[in-house]
Amino acid sequence: MAEEEPAEVTVDAVLDWAWLTAVIGTRGAPPDAAVEIAAPAAAAPAARGPGPPVPPGPEPPPAPIARRPPRAVRGPRPETSLAFTAVPDSVESIERIGTGPAGAVARRLPAWLGEARPPAASVLPDRLELARLLRRLRSHGTAPHAVVLDEEATAEQAALTDLIVPVLEPARERWFELALVVDSAPSIAPWRRLLAEFTRLVNGNGTFRAVRSWSLDTDVPGRAVLRTPFGMPAPPAAPVGPTGRRIVMVITDGVGRAWSHPQTSAMLASWAKQCPVVLLNLLPKRWWDRARIPSTPVVFRSRGTGAARRSAFRVRHTTRWTGPPERVAVPLIALHPEGLWADDPADRRAGRWSELSRWARMITDERGREFAGPAWVLDPRAPAGGPVPAPVPAEDRRTPAVRLAEFRAGASPDAVELLGKLAAAPISPATMRVVQSAVLGQEDPAFAAEVMLSGLLVESPDRDEAARADDVVYDLDEQVRETLLTAMSRRSALEVYFRVAEFLHERNGHAEFDFQDLLTAREPAAVGLLGPHSRPLARVGATLLHHLGPDYRPRARRLEARANGPMWRRRELTRAWTARMSDWIRARPVVTDGLIVVQDVAGMLVVLDPLTGMARWTAHLGAPSRCAPVVTSGRVWAGCDDGGLYRYDPTRRLGPDASVTVGDAAVVALVPGPVGADAVFVATSDGRVVWLDAANDTTELWGTRSGVPAGLCVSGDRTAAVDRAGRVGAWRAPPESASWTRDLSEAVHAAPVADEEHVYVPLATAGIAALRWADGEVAWRARLPGGVLSTPGVGAGLVVAVSTDGLLYAFDVESGRRVWHTVDVPQPGLRVTLADGLVHVAGDAGGIRTHDLATGRRLAEIRSDVGVSVAAAARGRLILAGLDGTVTSLEGPVVVD
Repeated sequence: MAEEEPAEVTVDAVLDWAWLTAVIGTRGAPPDAAVEIAAPAAAAPAARGPGPPVPPGPEPPPAPIARRPPRAVRGPRPETSLAFTAVPDSVESIERIGTGPAGAVARRLPAWLGEARPPAASVLPDRLELARLLRRLRSHGTAPHAVVLDEEATAEQAALTDLIVPVLEPARERWFELALVVDSAPSIAPWRRLLAEFTRLVNGNGTFRAVRSWSLDTDVPGRAVLRTPFGMPAPPAAPVGPTGRRIVMVITDGVGRAWSHPQTSAMLASWAKQCPVVLLNLLPKRWWDRARIPSTPVVFRSRGTGAARRSAFRVRHTTRWTGPPERVAVPLIALHPEGLWADDPADRRAGRWSELSRWARMITDERGREFAGPAWVLDPRAPAGGPVPAPVPAEDRRTPAVRLAEFRAGASPDAVELLGKLAAAPISPATMRVVQSAVLGQEDPAFAAEVMLSGLLVESPDRDEAARADDVVYDLDEQVRETLLTAMSRRSALEVYFRVAEFLHERNGHAEFDFQDLLTAREPAAVGLLGPHSRPLARVGATLLHHLGPDYRPRARRLEARANGPMWRRRELTRAWTARMSDWIRARPVVTDGLIVVQDVAGMLVVLDPLTGMARWTAHLGAPSRCAPVVTSGRVWAGCDDGGLYRYDPTRRLGPDASVTVGDAAVVALVPGPVGADAVFVATSDGRVVWLDAANDTTELWGTRSGVPAGLCVSGDRTAAVDRAGRVGAWRAPPESASWTRDLSEAVHAAPVADEEHVYVPLATAGIAALRWADGEVAWRARLPGGVLSTPGVGAGLVVAVSTDGLLYAFDVESGRRVWHTVDVPQPGLRVTLADGLVHVAGDAGGIRTHDLATGRRLAEIRSDVGVSVAAAARGRLILAGLDGTVTSLEGPVVVD
């Protein structure tokens, strides 16, 4: 059988193939394909899950972990700078941080709590009945500007005249449009879910030709402000249609300040003169007396037909009928299901929506029947323009205790119970719904509205003006909260707290402290920096711990201190400026008073302006350099590989004002002398340690018989040096013979660090050794399997170090107890920088991770392709010196206020 010849390949076929490859190929690619291509040799990170329980006794060090590539960034990278991008969703939960094995997950909820009740599918009752009664408004009429083909008339005319000429007739369309005007005052927050369901039902009901929406800002001192769905101000007459076929439906609770303003009522009266207007009150009728909208019982009667139909009215128990333009009455309808009157026969077809059903019949009635109901009687002839002074409400002089007593006496039992439960949780519209659903098993927004209008809620110190309406935080007066918590059982209070805490953790994507650990652990983990979403939760948690007894009060005070202390928050990563050096930079930049000092490996010393990145002055040392410059007494000292030392005045564009040669060997380390002394300690590659005083005289502290120095450190008037063989020496200033020497017999590849009590030496293969300043004895050792090749950081009673296998550790400076550890990204040259309660970790392979110093929780991550050294400046600004020779100033993604 002969083979078929292949079909001819056409240009169209090639284009189709290219298009299908582009579409199907990208959609069918595995999600991790980009990671595999970027790092084909890297091992996948091990899955982290709940580990086995840790037996009592001394805690073994964690096993080294396999190297892993950086986490892939989901979604598009933000265009923040050319070289640095913030990784979204990089905030780590406190669950995975602690003193247990890496990857252990703490349980936030106690076992006795059980499963939460699922939220109700809908809070809008009798949706089917509501949809049916709204369909009563579905009437059709002649379209003013549209025609359709009359097929029968066209066929008859063609048969009679033998000419096919289209016969057109006016099209028919739905008669009414709906203008939905929804109040946007803060008191509407409990009703937002009901409003969203009502709006969806109206839009999808098919009753109206079109549904247009506006918001009405009534939380203003003057006339209510009408706004478009995009938040822009709209003209007051925008909801009114030109044909009179538009129904204006205003939904409010009538609590906003603007409802009592005369110009607001004049605006509604102008609407009611031109088209049907109805006002749906969200509050139950028993609360209407607290609103600013007056209610008058009237009787309505329709006049006219079609677009000219208007409603006349008379006040009940009177006989005089009035209507536009003399006066208008806007029907008041209770949107809450309690709208059924006790003295009215139940409307079998409308169920709970009897008032809305009665209004719908009134709108479509053409027989002149009478309909009784409450209304807001307005005078359209009242002037609407000109400034009108807003009424000043009387000052409420009731004490919180009196308000609470009056609320308990007049509110519904469900609202009183809800308020009692809210004493054990941070209060916001969202948390109110959680307590109602998960704890009380009911979701009627009327009870939350009663609490909102009780006058017992006060403004919270953690309130964020930019927060969503659902997340606006309120607080209770301290005396009221104490009274309510006293009436609750401990179990009930903890149940409410844990339910709300779980909701907030899931909503924010991470937990910032573990309340279960504070309750049950013998030595609870430290609480770190808290963000704006966790501070209200921490305040209430501290109050609950105080109520649990004296044993919990120290923990309560620690949690309360964090809630009232510095707060961290995320912000957009922004590059302020970038400066370029002549060669690559190995040393960390020096940030001093209003200046940034940078030195590259070629010996170029540059002083940069921190605001613009412009070079104030530049100096070449004449030889390569391997150590970072130092600033002491307002002068910059820099060392070279030829043994030369140079001192510069950073405020003047002149050469060095001092030049000293300490030998032929390269200068490998510089540290400033005691505060106020214009002196430095110098270490050279031949093993010498030299003191250089203000007169530029040198004093040799260590001779050439010493090993190659790994670095120096200073604390107060004491200085320590360590060589690569692990020999440590300490001196006091002014220099004298060594106070002590200690041989650790361990390899050291980085400079030590010190505080007032100890010198912390990084051991290249063993971990960290802490030596006492007083006598040089080893206070404690921390054994780390990976060893430490970089200088640790000290702050807030912790010494922080990163091991070669990518684990970040924090130890207590007094005891050496491991406080926390977490996983960082393994790479060469990892270095730590401590500032403002944060730990910044960077390495030679690129990227910066920011952790909380108190807990080790990762707060942010910056991705870059260039290794950097990090120096911290004010207000969370990071100065990055890159291996590519660039110096960049970034507004960091984390700021601590």
